[in-house]
Amino acid sequence: MPPNDSSTGGYLAPLPITPPLEDAALVDFFGTIVAGITGLDANSVFPAWQQDMPNLPAVGTTWAAIRISDRVGDPYAAEIHNPGVTDPAGFQGSDTILRQEVLTLECSFYGPAADGAAALFRDGLSVAQNREAMRAANFGFLSVGQIQAIPSLVKEKWLYRTVLTATFRRQIERTYPVLDLKSAAGTVGNGAMIDAFDTTLVKGA
Repeated sequence: MPPNDSSTGGYLAPLPITPPLEDAALVDFFGTIVAGITGLDANSVFPAWQQDMPNLPAVGTTWAAIRISDRVGDPYAAEIHNPGVTDPAGFQGSDTILRQEVLTLECSFYGPAADGAAALFRDGLSVAQNREAMRAANFGFLSVGQIQAIPSLVKEKWLYRTVLTATFRRQIERTYPVLDLKSAAGTVGNGAMIDAFDTTLVKGA
């Protein structure tokens, strides 16, 4: 069944043009940044709260677990119509929804150099070159919090842990098949009341 557009009625799904990073891909994106800034091995930065907990790194290894703890979107999104543009799906015209979103990244560092790794991440976020990958993906760095020492019970073992949170802003962009208005015809009665109004939407080139 072909997807709906504004000429068919029904719910509209966004077109798969450039979907924003979500779910595991979003956590993996930040995992790469944490590893790059701290110098930790990429295989030593894990998503937190996994269904099947992997084996802990060897004793003496410094590692990290990360998660997105908050996502706060602006209450109102901008809706922009793109007239006269035929996208790869064959729709002529579309609407783009833009929304700003603030994400909170919580990083837990474990091991003998947990304090140092947390401090490296905190300070490294202030280096412009370390934020290039974020800028390329439409993210901006906002702030970083204090480093806290909070021990953690993992697999019946108490582990030394330092926790640090950082906030980032990104722009969410989604495009929907809201077609151009090709023509309109109507009948106007007394005052400004419209008795009948027919529209034609453009689908395809």
